[in-house]
Amino acid sequence: MHRALADAASRSSGRVQRRLLVATALLALLSAIPLGTGAEAAADATPTPPAASYATPDTPGPPLDVPASQLDAALSCSATAASPTRDIILVLPPTLFDPGEAYSWNYLPAFAARGWPSCELTVPDHSDGDIQVAAEYVVNAVRFLHALSGRQVELFGWSQGASTLPRWALRWWPDIRPMVASLVGLAPDNEHGTTDPLIESACAYECFPAAWQETHRLIGGESHFMAAMNSDQQTFPGIAYTDIWSELDEVAGWNVGSDKVSPLPPAPNVLNVSTQSLCPLQGDEHLTIPAVGVAYAVAMAALATPGQLPDLAAIDRVTVCPQLLMPYVTPLSLVVHEAQLVALVSERATVGIATSEPPLHCYVTASCGLPPRS
Repeated sequence: MHRALADAASRSSGRVQRRLLVATALLALLSAIPLGTGAEAAADATPTPPAASYATPDTPGPPLDVPASQLDAALSCSATAASPTRDIILVLPPTLFDPGEAYSWNYLPAFAARGWPSCELTVPDHSDGDIQVAAEYVVNAVRFLHALSGRQVELFGWSQGASTLPRWALRWWPDIRPMVASLVGLAPDNEHGTTDPLIESACAYECFPAAWQETHRLIGGESHFMAAMNSDQQTFPGIAYTDIWSELDEVAGWNVGSDKVSPLPPAPNVLNVSTQSLCPLQGDEHLTIPAVGVAYAVAMAALATPGQLPDLAAIDRVTVCPQLLMPYVTPLSLVVHEAQLVALVSERATVGIATSEPPLHCYVTASCGLPPRS
């Protein structure tokens, strides 16, 4: 009896600690981003209407502007990637974090335990810079790993790494699409950027570049970046998209009702699944989804079958749902690593602050080399 009470108290304490961490993360993010106050700042934030049309999805991608030495140096691979026996997993970072900070304590040990080859991609500015630049690193990595292995590549990520970063690369560089087997993502913001009103307000006047691109602003609405990324075609045949999200996502946006931000448009090669649809009492949200058991079960099932969608019926919910945390994550490690991520948010969210969204690159509108509009 005493042991049962102690176990129950421990579980309750863990839930309280996780909720406190979530609240702390949001407070850190909101307090770290300065708000403009004058009419000048408001004028800077007023969006300029984008061009009326975008380059078609089959338009050849532009040359990469980032020097090759920088692109190559951004990739770090496991030993098994040198002679892979299966598709290599390219691990993509979320906003504000590098891959090691986000995955070294959860998914990277899981890949290693199964002998799955993986490579981590570290993009500039801890993924809080212009995503158009960061996407060039994805393009280069996919091409390199495909040439190295002779196989397709599986893309895996959380938040930005699950959505805007890989999807921008796939939208504007069509040559890499046949090289990609799957995109498996946790807590993506696919539709129109985060709709959380507090974060929208914090980013109404000043934010780091990636936040401008990923935020559905109260002033100006959908970012030019999100509108361009979702233009014409959001998913592509031959790639299996497994989209794993929480209905309680407080950063990307609440995924309830008809205005969900995480799901992709329905298609035969798309699986949209919320953790609550499998385990109704699941309490995970944006910051804890990389550590929870049910998201792990779906993600690993998807990665185990490159180019195919996972069979949700094969997931044993009786076993999975009571397991709050995935293997390799303990309550203590969750608290420690989430606290570290919270500290990094407050440190990095004030770096590179801009008063407007980065302009779209000319390849987006197929206007490179054309004279500017009068």
